[in-house]
Parts: sequence; C-alpha cells; structure tokens
Amino acid sequence: MSCVPTGPYRELAVHPAGESIAILCDDLTVELWCSRGEAYRYPGGSTERDGWTDGTSRGQGIADDGRCAGWLQFTADGSYLLFGEARPDGPVRLNLLDVRTLTRIGTVPLETWGEGVEVACAPAPSTAVAFAACSGDDTVILAVAEVVEGRLRVYGADSRSSSPAADIPGERVTGIAFSPAGELVVLDSDAYVSAVRWRDPVPSRRDLAGGYELLRADVEPRRPFVAGLRALGTDDEELSLGGPMFVRGRTLAAVVERERWIGGDLDWRSVALVFLDIPTGEWLGFLELPGAERDEPILLRDGIVCQSIGERTRVARWLPADRPGGVYLPGDRP
Repeated sequence: MSCVPTGPYRELAVHPAGESIAILCDDLTVELWCSRGEAYRYPGGSTERDGWTDGTSRGQGIADDGRCAGWLQFTADGSYLLFGEARPDGPVRLNLLDVRTLTRIGTVPLETWGEGVEVACAPAPSTAVAFAACSGDDTVILAVAEVVEGRLRVYGADSRSSSPAADIPGERVTGIAFSPAGELVVLDSDAYVSAVRWRDPVPSRRDLAGGYELLRADVEPRRPFVAGLRALGTDDEELSLGGPMFVRGRTLAAVVERERWIGGDLDWRSVALVFLDIPTGEWLGFLELPGAERDEPILLRDGIVCQSIGERTRVARWLPADRPGGVYLPGDRP
C-alpha cells in the first residue's frame, strides 16, 4: 500500500501487519491510511479530500515553529497506536489511539519532554512501549507505557514514580530495548548496558556489560575475535558502545562506534555490532559492518543496516546464526 500525505510530515509508523500507515504532520496532526481504502485524521481538520472521515472531533493544528515535538509508535501486537505530543504553551501528553479509526481511547499527562524521542517495543503480545528523551547531558525522561485492560499506564514519567533512569551510571540514555523477560535494557553515555525491572515500585537495575570491558582487546586475552577489535581501534578508547540496540531472542546487539576525523572534525561512526546474552551478560561475538572503512555514515534500525555512497544506497540485514546462542561472524557464510 501507499499514501499521499496532505502536507509535510516528520514521523511515520507502519502497523506490524502492514494494515495501515500512520503519519505525524508538522502541525502534530496524525493521519492514518488503511489498506482497506479508508483514511482518518486526529485531532481533526479539513475533510475536503475525497474518502476522508473524521476519527475524532475537529480541531485546528498550530504552525510548526520549531518548538513542537511528537512521535508515533504502534504496539508490537498491533492493537494500539501511541501518539506523544508537546505543543508550545499547550499540553505535553501521551495519547492512546484506536488503530482503526484514530479515536482517542485515553491520555496521560507528561511533566517534561526532551530533544527528540527514542522508542522501543516489547515483543508481542506485550503492549509495552519504552521511550526516552535527553537534553544536554541529562536524561529528561525514560518511561514505559503499557496498555492494561484497555487503559494506558505510564511508569516513570512523573515525580510521583521512580524513573528507570534513576540508577544508571551515565548521564544520557543512548539506546533502549526490551529483553524476552520484559526487562528494559538501557545503554547510557558511559557505555554501560543495564537491565531494569521497570514494573517494580522502585525500579531495580542489574549490570549486563560495560563498553570498556567489551571493547578493550587486552582485558580478556582469550576472548574470540580480538584481532577484529584491534583492527577497528586501539586501547586509546577510540571505540565506544552507542545506540541503537536491538534484540533477537535472548541476544542483544549493540552498535560499536569509532571516533574519526571527518571533514576536519572529530565525529563518531558506526563500525560494528557486539552481541551479548541478555540473561547472563556473556559476550557472544563481534561483527564488523560492511562499509565500516568508509566515511559515509552507517544507519541501523532493528537489524537493518543502511549506507548511502554517492547515488547508491546499500541495505543489509543482520540475521542470527543457526547454532543456538550464536551470531554470524566474518567467514561464517553469506
């Protein structure tokens, strides 16, 4: 299916079953385009376009002046659409929308926002969605939204509840994911990976790994693939763990970044993936990304690797190996 947005848009979310596409326009209007040929709009607006119907009451959006913020995310089971919004001199809230009509089922006010939002879904049939936003050197919000018996609950988003970010070592959250056990896996700016039990009244944290130990070739001489680590960087902290992260079964993949001189400035580039066993924190392997030797940035999302070189774009997909607990590594097979 395809759609034609009625105006400039900033976010796009695809239903897990491919049944619809949700678009967040610059004025924070949400459009829902369905494969059955229907289209809906929230919070309302013009219905002059043929085939449009209102999912909720009409309302006028505000012009994008650089201060609006918002995000969209379907739950992994496809049952709901989450719409986070922050308007100038207006509400900051998380809305729960119906996936067929955009009718608002519920809303939860948020006390704060940040510079952009990173979102991660727990595997279906869970309805949990984690979101994080930072400002400067601080994590402004790290929370988990969950739909329970048709009602939206948000953990860690207000001053009355403890934030899952309260006990992480680093200042900023740089990556989030969910473990098969439902824990929130957090990567912070000090390159520590933690697993947080976010449903606890006071979220408890356990350490999984630290970037210093994972990426220093001399810390554990018997570790496999040390040669690959040494080829990518040195012991002078040229390498670091960065976001995003993604999960396949009990395996966590985190991005390895290397500091390089790009155009006369120091910048970080994604160059590899490192794999961990989430229940134990055990190192599983290391994989250099194709094109890591080039200056063009590599983008990763949920196991999809994308790099544009000139007028061509190369897309690859990471897949788990056949052997239990393993990963594909250089020389294994295509």
